[in-house]
Amino acid sequence: MVQMINSNIPSLNAQRNLTQSQGQYEQALERLSSGLRINGAGDDPSGIAVSTRFQSQVTGLDQAIRNANDGVSLAQTAEGALGSMTDSLQRIRELALQSANATNTAQDREALNQEVQELKKELNRVSDETNFNGANLLDGSFENAFFQIGANSSETIDMGLVGSTLDNMGSAPDDGLTSFATGTADNDMEDGDLVINGVSIDAPTERNDNASVDEQAQSAIARAAAVNDKTTFTGVRAEPNKTTLEGSSIDATDTDPLPADATQLKLNGQTVNLPERTTENPDDFLTTVSEAINNQTDDSVEAVFEDDPADGVDLIASDGRNITLDFSNNNNIQNNGGNTIPNENLAAAFGLKDTNGNETETFRGTYSLISENGSEINLSSQGEINRAGFQQGTFSGSNSGAVGAPVSDSKLENDELVINGVSIRASKAEDDGASPEPETSAIAKAAAINADFEETGVTASATPTIIRGDEVTGPSGPSGNNNPADVSFQINGTSIDVEFDGEASVEQRQNAIAGAINARSGTTGVRAETLTDADGEQTFQLVAEDGRNVVINDFTDNNAPPASYSAEDFGFLNDANEGNGEQQIQRASVNLESAGSIEIDTNGNPGNAGFQTGTYGNDEESQLMRYVDISTTEGANEAIVAVDNALTQVNSQRAQLGAVQNRFESTISNQRDASANLQEANSRIEDADFAEESANLSKGQILQQAGLSVLSQANEQPQQVLQLLQG
Repeated sequence: MVQMINSNIPSLNAQRNLTQSQGQYEQALERLSSGLRINGAGDDPSGIAVSTRFQSQVTGLDQAIRNANDGVSLAQTAEGALGSMTDSLQRIRELALQSANATNTAQDREALNQEVQELKKELNRVSDETNFNGANLLDGSFENAFFQIGANSSETIDMGLVGSTLDNMGSAPDDGLTSFATGTADNDMEDGDLVINGVSIDAPTERNDNASVDEQAQSAIARAAAVNDKTTFTGVRAEPNKTTLEGSSIDATDTDPLPADATQLKLNGQTVNLPERTTENPDDFLTTVSEAINNQTDDSVEAVFEDDPADGVDLIASDGRNITLDFSNNNNIQNNGGNTIPNENLAAAFGLKDTNGNETETFRGTYSLISENGSEINLSSQGEINRAGFQQGTFSGSNSGAVGAPVSDSKLENDELVINGVSIRASKAEDDGASPEPETSAIAKAAAINADFEETGVTASATPTIIRGDEVTGPSGPSGNNNPADVSFQINGTSIDVEFDGEASVEQRQNAIAGAINARSGTTGVRAETLTDADGEQTFQLVAEDGRNVVINDFTDNNAPPASYSAEDFGFLNDANEGNGEQQIQRASVNLESAGSIEIDTNGNPGNAGFQTGTYGNDEESQLMRYVDISTTEGANEAIVAVDNALTQVNSQRAQLGAVQNRFESTISNQRDASANLQEANSRIEDADFAEESANLSKGQILQQAGLSVLSQANEQPQQVLQLLQG
């Protein structure tokens, strides 16, 4: 063995082992003092990442539990207020029942009514002032609220409360927004034509209508089914209404008789031999026509004559199926005067719906949209919403409503439109200070309807005027290169100038056009929105929010030849707005709203206001709580119905709040369990094992003591070499 003093290898080994045991000893001390196995990233790099995620989940769940508890408190606050409103409504009902009794005098009823009016004020106060942390709960503003009840993004419970105010309580619970009829192939509903609460509705299909014999895919039944396919996402369901074809006045048709069984009608594919046509007694003749139809067909379509020859014979399909009238089997029908009646004129000759010069025609019904919880219904479109029978806008989900087709270019005449038995006055130019041809606008016609609100109980408003454009294109020169644009046109009398470079993309052209229009929107009242349609084409729409008439005219191309731009290149052409320099007017629609049903009749042409005759919304009569007055027997009876409807609405709200509370409670319980399990899992990763670490500490202490002793001995070893020098 070599003896040396410059390198004390045993000492170096002892030092190394002592340092190692010291590290183990210190680690055991740290873990025992902190209680954690992982005190730094170096202790367990992967473990600390997992532990950190677990800690985030635990703290997130703990906050989510607090959020859910806040949700419970909010729901309890709202439910308590609704309970108070229930007490007030019950008292109003009690007073209404007392007032309806014949033993009361007018003075007695007035005294009872005074208490009712005070209770209405209390109802109004509760709906206006009930709030949680500054958020009003019952005035209709608390909707689309999301409670963060999970540890991660988008783990929420959504909640919304319908306003429990005097302005929406009392209406019939199944009121709906009724479409207008769309009866031609040009109005076939396509994918995206109707968007409800942000959800696109697919095109209807014939498989959903087993009742109609023609145009099944576009019937009210099929359209309602298409809407109902998305109810889970929209919160809106649809129901087909009765399809009603109003008859024609026989006074306006050929007056010569027709022989018996000379005329055949196919009604929804069923053959009907029509009776002898006589004019001596129109009442008896039209009664015979209705009986012939009802006796020779099933009960799917009913013929109804209501004792007025001027109204003819109505055809009604209660289930909303299409009604098809077919006179094509008749050839050269002659009346007793020897005159031939064309097939297309036979319907009116028998008091039936005029087929407008067609031998065969199919008529479609309407359908209603009903909010599942009374929330507002927002309608928009990715195509042509007219084809779906509606207009864009936000509509009440708690009252009856009817959307008309765009109003006609004629003014509304006195008594031409009758709503709930009340004749509506003529529309006036002074009712609309914004539109060209103002007396024909939806604004003016809505104002005429609102003038009789106290008698009809129906309010009217103009929907936004919307002009959907086509794809923005542009011509090319002889060499095929795009030409720059320098054009002008007028919107509502204001000149719009548009310029863009010939190399501009379709999107750049679109933005240039929309920007030029929006720069003058303060003057025109019309703004432009850029759009990309379902086919990816770049276009836009023009919108007048107040429903004013919109005129586009005087389109002028200032380019030198061979450039040639037209209104069509700019996307301005659609079915209602064609031509370059010619004046074209686009009109809006009128929306009707009422607490009860809306019955539309006519002494002229209701189409001037965009409506067809019929009953819209719920058939049940009701009134809003705001108008409850029990000072008369009639008013007391109406109040009972209104209060019953209001109680139904309030009870529905309370049930919804109870369900939400239970859901919050269930969520809290579940999240507590999840938090406990995550904490347990995290403990297994980061907490120290005291038994193991105590053993490591003892081991470290012993190794430290042994190491120090051995190191001392190793350091003494070089002294032994000196003995060799003592020889």
